[in-house]
Amino acid sequence: MLSEKLLKNMEGLGIDIDLSLKILEDYNSGRIGHDPRLIAKDIPEIDGKGIIAIQDDLEYQVDARAARDRLSRLGLADMLKGSGTLRLDRRALEKIGCAVLPFTAFGILTGGGSTTYADYKRNAGLDAGLFSSFKEEFEKGAALARGKPKGILPAFLNPDGSPGPSYLRLKQRALLLLVKEWERAEEERLGKKVRGRDAPGGGFPLRPFQMASISNVDQITASLSHAIDDPLTATLIRETGCDVSRFKTRLQPMIAAYSHSAEGPRKTFFSRAQGEPDKPLALPGGHGQNFLVLSEIYRELRREGKRYAYLSNVDNIGALPSLRELGIMALSSCRAGFDFSYRTAMDVKGGILIHDAAGRVTCGDIGGAISFDDVIALEEGKKRALFNCATGLFDLDWLCDNIDFISSNIPTRFSDQDKDSGRYSQAEQNTWEVIGLLDDFLVFAVDKSERFLAAKMLMETILMSLAHEDLSASGKASPAWETAISLRKGLEALLIHRYGLQASAKGWIPA
Repeated sequence: MLSEKLLKNMEGLGIDIDLSLKILEDYNSGRIGHDPRLIAKDIPEIDGKGIIAIQDDLEYQVDARAARDRLSRLGLADMLKGSGTLRLDRRALEKIGCAVLPFTAFGILTGGGSTTYADYKRNAGLDAGLFSSFKEEFEKGAALARGKPKGILPAFLNPDGSPGPSYLRLKQRALLLLVKEWERAEEERLGKKVRGRDAPGGGFPLRPFQMASISNVDQITASLSHAIDDPLTATLIRETGCDVSRFKTRLQPMIAAYSHSAEGPRKTFFSRAQGEPDKPLALPGGHGQNFLVLSEIYRELRREGKRYAYLSNVDNIGALPSLRELGIMALSSCRAGFDFSYRTAMDVKGGILIHDAAGRVTCGDIGGAISFDDVIALEEGKKRALFNCATGLFDLDWLCDNIDFISSNIPTRFSDQDKDSGRYSQAEQNTWEVIGLLDDFLVFAVDKSERFLAAKMLMETILMSLAHEDLSASGKASPAWETAISLRKGLEALLIHRYGLQASAKGWIPA
């Protein structure tokens, strides 16, 4: 029995009560949420075939005839010369990848609120010493984050501690710069001026789409619309004719939090947020719901002529379309590709690549599908786990044909949480457990400092932005600090080379 006050408060938070009740009933009846934890036999290693290191000296081997046939569906067969087995270096792959941009869409999972991001307990738990050193910056950032979706929060801090552009604005700028790169390549190939809006594949290379939440879509839409006036994007929009101020959008429903497992095997609704009676907590149901929520967008993109769709979390500023990966996907017969990087001390929430009990390669989510202690045990000796970067590249033909199967078979996992709101459990579907449903996919082993500058917690943003070698020796001794130094260097390289920014007295500005 639910009190009228609890139901009213759930409605006020935009919680889908019917969906929340169904999840609760399905859990208590044993239909969902009881999937066994994954048993990891070992950690896969880079082999150059199924797991490919995406580095500067990359060389990718293809059969010329088969690869040319695959490119022909995009009208690009003439880009591949020669016969037999071809060995393509990164420049050749990037040239093909650039030509594939008009046939590619770029999706962002903006998620719900930033509950973990600004949570005091979770941030302090990352590294108590570093948290103490940057407590003032944390408190300022946490105050700014409250009540806002992460996508409109600053993606980094300027050297003086002031907030930089939002995650979404940076993504918009990066997409437009890639459209400009495609325009230059086409002008060189055709000998005449072209604009992004006139591209094949339905026009608009890298057409953007997103899964937002019913609780934050108004804030996100308003932020996106300001791109037409923002110095970071306004000129690029006019030059390319590609309006990135509007994304194809579908809304993820909010669901309720459930009781902590310590309260017993049968779950109820969590109803004492911040210790107040009849106060629920609204949460998204995990990014794995995108396969259901975005299913019609994927089909629309396919009808428009798109053949590939990138998918990434909003909070990773390294998650941008990779021309090398696009080139490999266009040449291969694989149905999807996923970014992984070697796990660091800061990678405590997310998934790792494993061989399961049956020997299949899959992704195990730390906490939900595999315990952190098991991860440490797997890494004993010199082994290093490949950590999921929350970036996928999908063949839209395959995805559209299999999307109903995928959305029905990704596990729903319940994880216990202990945060400022209280102790509760959260029901989630993890996007990257789709890997366990695939027989034919690629893993792109990438450099974390180039492709995975993610911030599940505010302290990660602070450390990535402000870490410098000349700070205290005690800080340097921390594994998290050493990772932060590397990520800060990666951030600067990304801002210069991928986002076209330059440092100034006023912070980072368009170059």
